[in-house]
Amino acid sequence: MTGMAYGVHEDLIARGVHPQRDATKYYDEINREMRKRFPDYSWGDSGVKEPRQKANANVVAPVTRTLSGNKKIALTQTQVALAKRLNIPLQEYAKQVAALNGGNNG
Repeated sequence: MTGMAYGVHEDLIARGVHPQRDATKYYDEINREMRKRFPDYSWGDSGVKEPRQKANANVVAPVTRTLSGNKKIALTQTQVALAKRLNIPLQEYAKQVAALNGGNNG
């Protein structure tokens, strides 16, 4: 497939289609030709673009009880994975995140 793409590239250059000057036409031609030559390949788009869903952050209990309200620390998936890998309870990890961020979430 790579060799085919190089061949299409050379053909487009010979016809005067420049990859930077005529970027839309250039890439549309390569895309069209590759899909025509390799119809059985799974291109991964199936013609419909689905919106990506944002992953929800894990929320853990507050570090201490405060009179100013219920404060929660939202950990990202990366933070949760790191805490699990290091065998640190999520509450302890959240406490350290809160201390490092000066109480700001994130």
